[in-house]
Amino acid sequence: MSFRTVLALMVGVTAFFACGTAGLTGIVSAVFTPFDADNEVNLDVIPQQASLLLANGINQVLICGTTGESLKLTQSERMLIAEKWSAVAVSYGMSVYVHVGDASVVNAQALAVHAATLPQVLGIVSMSTVFFTPVKSTALVITMDAIASAAPTLPFYYYHMPDQTHVDFKMYDFLVEVDRTQLLPTLAGIKATYYDLMDFTMCINYQNRFGKHYDMLIGRDEILLGALAMGCKGAVGSTYNYMGGIMLEMWSAYSAGNMTRAQELQNQNIAMVNILHQYSNKGQEAGKATMELFGVPVGQPRLPNYPFSEADYTNLQAQLQSIGLLP
Repeated sequence: MSFRTVLALMVGVTAFFACGTAGLTGIVSAVFTPFDADNEVNLDVIPQQASLLLANGINQVLICGTTGESLKLTQSERMLIAEKWSAVAVSYGMSVYVHVGDASVVNAQALAVHAATLPQVLGIVSMSTVFFTPVKSTALVITMDAIASAAPTLPFYYYHMPDQTHVDFKMYDFLVEVDRTQLLPTLAGIKATYYDLMDFTMCINYQNRFGKHYDMLIGRDEILLGALAMGCKGAVGSTYNYMGGIMLEMWSAYSAGNMTRAQELQNQNIAMVNILHQYSNKGQEAGKATMELFGVPVGQPRLPNYPFSEADYTNLQAQLQSIGLLP
């Protein structure tokens, strides 16, 4: 083992113990990337997004993820967005997690290096490569290690979303492989956007080679209550952009043992997710339209998402009123 490899492992282990397993709890909002009328990134809207989040009790964000239309953005756009959110986070007292995943490992490494230079960035997140995908869990571990090693001072979170990436290994097996290979020393946890609560719970209970447990972050807002019952301590999702206060109240009700109230609030979120899914492509268009109805002009999504029509806006507004989300 070379000196450089040993040094990287030492730095990684230090980052893991300093910032890792208990470092990310509570609700993190996966934020939208705002575009103007020409579908260009509109950085000026980001402070408005932050204000809405803070008004609802949310002070942690994940940027440039699925909600943030990551792979529709250029590398330079993603860096500018990260810089803006970092500056806003300094002013507003927020924490930022940067999704650096890309179809190219080289691009992901560059984004990771850049993220590590920014204040208020507390960790990086990466999905698997897409199109050219790992066919074995070992390949996934090696690929994520290559990305995480580019920013060895930051905790690293693997972003598991098999519906979109089509990389569908059990996350428990992934964690076992991380220990077997002795790679990914900065792995702090997993953003698990799936419905497999059995696998999720096994990962919560898993103890790694450092004697630590990982941050397991549920990425399906509509099953947060079920995940809490299994020991979940963190969540990342898009509906928290405008339902953050409601879901924090749900969490509080659950913690207080008021399951009836917790179920009522979770059911409101389920109703919202059902509305989103009535529109194309996982409801991304409807999510951005909802932000518009809350007064934050994040614009239309980029292609291949289908533009939201005026009739869609009118219909969506009525649906949100019917579930009590809008007056």
